[in-house]
Amino acid sequence: MPDAARTVAGAGAWRLLLAAGLALGVGPCEGCFGRGTPAPPPAPPVAAEPSAAPAAHYGIRLALVHDAKTGVTTYQVDESPPGDEAALAAALGAAETEWNRTHRTRATVRIEAAKRVPWKDVVAAINACKTAGLEKVEFEFDTDRSR
Repeated sequence: MPDAARTVAGAGAWRLLLAAGLALGVGPCEGCFGRGTPAPPPAPPVAAEPSAAPAAHYGIRLALVHDAKTGVTTYQVDESPPGDEAALAAALGAAETEWNRTHRTRATVRIEAAKRVPWKDVVAAINACKTAGLEKVEFEFDTDRSR
């Protein structure tokens, strides 16, 4: 449809609406826009959509918890029970297998350690990630996981 025809059709439609409104006793109002025609009624409120589920976890969480009394550091992979250094690589491998089953991206390991965790234990965690074939590693040192 040419632009001129659309303009004429649009103007005709507004005239028809104005005439219908005047016939019903509805006249122009203060909030009118353009040529004395009443403003269209407000759109009904749209119900808010439920919030989306939280974003998927970034990957595998590896928490290092150091007990200052005994001098022992335990390693916790995601929500599994804490374990020692010997079982860490196997736990990381199992967590990566689970991650790969449900996601299309490689997992990132986030190592969370308090300031009191000995550096040798952090290095052991990095080595376990390497042994398990996990290449992406992030660190979070500001957590308070010491007892």
